Amino acid sequence: MRKPPARASFRKLPGRPWAPLAVVVVGLIALAGCGGSGQTGSNDFIWRLLAVPHALVHSIALVPATGTIYAGADLGVYRRARGQSWRMVVKRADVWDIASSPSGRIVAAAENSGAVAISRDFGRRWRNHMLTPQGAYAVTLRPNRLGWLLVGAGGGIYLSKNGGRSWRLTARLGDSAASAFAWLPGSGSTVIAGTIGGVSGKSASPALISRDAGLSWVSFGRQLPGTGVMSLAGLSSRWVFAGTMGRAVWRRGANSTQWVRTSIGMPKDDDHGAALVVVSGRHPAVLVGTLAFGVFRSTNGGRSWLPFGAGLPKSAGATIVLSLALDPRSRSLLAGTPDGIYTIRLR
Repeated sequence: MRKPPARASFRKLPGRPWAPLAVVVVGLIALAGCGGSGQTGSNDFIWRLLAVPHALVHSIALVPATGTIYAGADLGVYRRARGQSWRMVVKRADVWDIASSPSGRIVAAAENSGAVAISRDFGRRWRNHMLTPQGAYAVTLRPNRLGWLLVGAGGGIYLSKNGGRSWRLTARLGDSAASAFAWLPGSGSTVIAGTIGGVSGKSASPALISRDAGLSWVSFGRQLPGTGVMSLAGLSSRWVFAGTMGRAVWRRGANSTQWVRTSIGMPKDDDHGAALVVVSGRHPAVLVGTLAFGVFRSTNGGRSWLPFGAGLPKSAGATIVLSLALDPRSRSLLAGTPDGIYTIRLR
């Protein structure tokens, strides 16, 4: 998660005590607006507009098997199959997160309304499943089990074993909301969830872990700021990273019980880690998208960070990145912004 509500919905939402997330972002989006460019970086990597200009893109999902790209945005879901143009496949929906199975057969989108839009035929037809009026903010699919879905929502985490046809609540979060998921690399059973705080603006358990694919959950480590977690990512099985609300990026070792802040080279204040992605291979890297300062990259396991790339939309001092996704086929990184999807080639 990681992402704010739609541009038209930046306000405290009645009955949703975790609405401070929207309040945090409203000022940033209002300042940033759309258009203009100019994030400066420490290298010559250049971001370029790829698609859906003027759309506020909360989330991006790529299908490894087919190269199809989905974008969850403030007005719905956009889809581009390889060699084809973009088209809207889900309309009139404020989508916060979107995820696909590796084959692309099942695609799920979490909506601000509390519904989950699901396609079981490679994105051609969609059906809404209402979970809770408290809003749905994160969604993930189990890597090795087709039809096994988890949804992070206001008040808890929901699980479906049959492609969204039926659901059960597996974690009760009271007045907090589940905001992000990450599967431990190489595992189809260990998944981590991030949460956003409730009325007080703090979460009692900012990170949870399940070792049975979401059937049960326990608190995951100590020291994470109670403001909450906006994004999660795993670097092999050694490190887990958490992008937090206003407190930069934290990491936790596999054999540790504590989270440690890793913010050298990043802004000192108001550093919201809205999106995280890991680039694996001979030269692994971790990249984080922030809600005011663009994208930062670490090539040493998060010990230090540098700004990454130039050319993202910027206005009034804010360069907002709501989501990141890696396209392994083209070695490109995609970024969701308030002004569409931008892309940059990796080397």
